[in-house]
Amino acid sequence: MKHYLLLFIAITIGVNCHAQTDFRFADSTAQWNVLNEVPFQGVEWTSVYTSGHDTLINGYNYQTVQSCFWFYRRDSLSRIYSIGDSLIYDFGAQVGDSIHSFWCDGFVKGLYHSKVLSVDTVNWDKPRRRLFLSNGQVWVDGIGNINADPLTNLTYLPGHSLSAINLLCFFENGQMQYHRNGYDSCYYSTINLGIHESLTENRNVSVYPNPADDIANIELSEAVNKNGVSLQLTDLSGHLINTYAFAGNSIQLFTKQFPEGMYFYKITLLGRRLSTGKLLVQH
Repeated sequence: MKHYLLLFIAITIGVNCHAQTDFRFADSTAQWNVLNEVPFQGVEWTSVYTSGHDTLINGYNYQTVQSCFWFYRRDSLSRIYSIGDSLIYDFGAQVGDSIHSFWCDGFVKGLYHSKVLSVDTVNWDKPRRRLFLSNGQVWVDGIGNINADPLTNLTYLPGHSLSAINLLCFFENGQMQYHRNGYDSCYYSTINLGIHESLTENRNVSVYPNPADDIANIELSEAVNKNGVSLQLTDLSGHLINTYAFAGNSIQLFTKQFPEGMYFYKITLLGRRLSTGKLLVQH
């Protein structure tokens, strides 16, 4: 009898320890506005997810996210797991550490490895650790991957995916902490407004090669009026690299001088957005 009592106490202590040492992926007031896009078709829409309640599963305390059936837990090393101990994020990783990420080309899901290039801290409502990865991803602790689906850390490959997903805005305590460059609103959709026009405009833009090494070409078709068309190029942190004006049919970006990584372009006509996209620089 004493043996069973001790075993029960040990199990109870173990369960309580799990519940105490594992904690939330994000704040209880967190809200993610996620932008979904069908590349080359101009079809975009916004999905909104909010932090949910906590639930105890197999002795571990998981955080839920409403509008989907996802569960997250954080360990004492700031690693984020889903149910089944599937590692999603390692916010405690150091410079030079190898990181695994998921990719998808619209049909097949796979795993690839990258490295942590640099780490800094951003003060978005609170100090948050930010990791820059060699594959162009940026992870922010308590938010997720801002250049992919922040809740699954799933990246869709450029040019091959049926849908691309990026974080559009992030809110905490009712205050916006992150707003994606190139978008004026935290809720964006072309499904009901101007979809035909956006479809036509996006098909009139070509970017090649992508990834780029020495030179990248941004080309507009002859159907686009070049007067007043410009291109803004920003880096992962949202810093404006340069603004280019279309004098002719195309712009050449001399990317050899750019550090490797992901860049974002926005093409506008007299201030009106025509197209946005990603340019990957690899030397």
